[in-house]
Amino acid sequence: MSINTPNNSNTSTANTIVGNLQAMPQRGKYMTFASLGMLLLFMLISALDTRNEAIAGPGSFVERIIPILLLFGAFICSAVNLLLSLFGGQGREQGQLNYVQLGLNVLVLLIVTPLILSNPGQIFALVVLVAGVCALIGMIWLIVAGFRVSVLWGLICLFVPFGFIAFAVVHWSDAKRPFLFASIGFVVFLVLFPLVMMLAR
Repeated sequence: MSINTPNNSNTSTANTIVGNLQAMPQRGKYMTFASLGMLLLFMLISALDTRNEAIAGPGSFVERIIPILLLFGAFICSAVNLLLSLFGGQGREQGQLNYVQLGLNVLVLLIVTPLILSNPGQIFALVVLVAGVCALIGMIWLIVAGFRVSVLWGLICLFVPFGFIAFAVVHWSDAKRPFLFASIGFVVFLVLFPLVMMLAR
């Protein structure tokens, strides 16, 4: 006759957790640890910033935007990982969902989401920054596409004002993706930049 002691129960729980960690798909494991790492780094930077602000005042824009980038990174990694584990077939490879993976990602989302929503001004600033980077990448991509068609079109996209629009009209099949990528980034930047300036006042 066997008697289940608390020690046996704790050992069984620990073995289950370790087994779930080992059974976690490689991609899910990397994304889970990445989101946890970004969350811990955000907490560390926030603690240091709080102490520094008390001594030397508010930090620079870059110092303030890095924690927001970490929060968004943790949110995106956890959200994508959670969706993949539920609907992407990761958990079904072993015939069941990996509850440690689900639990860790849900925990990160529960911590990160209120922190992101608590400061809409910085959220808009980050979106404007990302939109500006997307517009720049799209323009570079468009110039490269122009040079791939011909040197003349590449030079037109690079030096002639609005030459990239002419290139997109004439060679839409080659310019479609970079043109749309740059246009979306540019439109989002133009729409949200005045709002960020108003919130910053």
